[in-house]
Amino acid sequence: MILTIAIPTYNRNETLKKSIVHLLPQITPDCQLVIQDNHSDTPVAESVNNICKCYPGVSVKIVRHRWNLGATANILRCLEVCETEWIWILGDDDIVAAGAVDTVLKNVSNNDDSIYFSFLTQAHKDTGARRLSYRSRGRSEFIQMLDCAHLLNFMSCSVWRAEPFRQHISTGFDYAYSMGWTFALLLTTLRDSEVVVFSNEVLVLKSTISPIVNRWSFRRFLLGWPTLLEINLSKTEGRILGRKLLGRMITPETIAAYLLVDQTKYACPDRFLTYDLVKGRIAPYKIHRLSWLRFAIYRLLFIKPELGWSIVRRAIQVANRLGVKSIDLSDMEGRAA
Repeated sequence: MILTIAIPTYNRNETLKKSIVHLLPQITPDCQLVIQDNHSDTPVAESVNNICKCYPGVSVKIVRHRWNLGATANILRCLEVCETEWIWILGDDDIVAAGAVDTVLKNVSNNDDSIYFSFLTQAHKDTGARRLSYRSRGRSEFIQMLDCAHLLNFMSCSVWRAEPFRQHISTGFDYAYSMGWTFALLLTTLRDSEVVVFSNEVLVLKSTISPIVNRWSFRRFLLGWPTLLEINLSKTEGRILGRKLLGRMITPETIAAYLLVDQTKYACPDRFLTYDLVKGRIAPYKIHRLSWLRFAIYRLLFIKPELGWSIVRRAIQVANRLGVKSIDLSDMEGRAA
């Protein structure tokens, strides 16, 4: 066998059933399916056995942990126990595109010198992202050529040559809290000659909607993601990577918008404390234009909400007159209106 398709899962039995219905018909004798059940309340095997029996020629292995290891540990366990050269770790709520398995097998066969592939979702393809496939060699070139940081962190679009990354799996566990284990492994494994393939082919068609209680925590992401820049990088690598990791995904606007508006959907016990913690972690990197001023303005929203909104609106007017497009305060105001 060449490829392990591993699905880590916890308490999403019905969602998983919908996903594997699309996956199982594509699996060939070159692949095996491994489902890592993170001690779900109802054992996953009870939910999917009847579906798997419809595909007797497919190698399916279901591993149930004795305890809930946590999401990232369950994901990394897939890599740890992989018995094939390549592994595709697939989210339990992701619907694979038609021909996705063949796409993976074709690419790993045609790129003998590569150790990692980044593919696309259909949503990214539709936006025109990554019109052509390309390759990078070594860590510095990987950082230079990195296009969509959030896409690489979407595990279902990543395919790994297992052995090189297993040698650094402890770093993945060290950065489990960061929700950026993908980058932790890549940045510690890539050296001077390792090849990464950025493919413009689609693996994931869409994701099903999971209950909010089973979704990942955006608060944990805000606090953990910036710590990836603490990995031992050169000054140039750190500056470029910081811009790509933080520049669009974690801005003063997105932090305030989540804590003031979106946090009502999730658990966020102390918005003010969280805001200051995230600010303290990303401000030193000076990624965002006038970030100190923007952080100060939004901080007022937690202390004096009415005064804060008055200042935000005034800042919008000034920014519009100056033509400053990189400071998008109007979106923030609209979401909180």
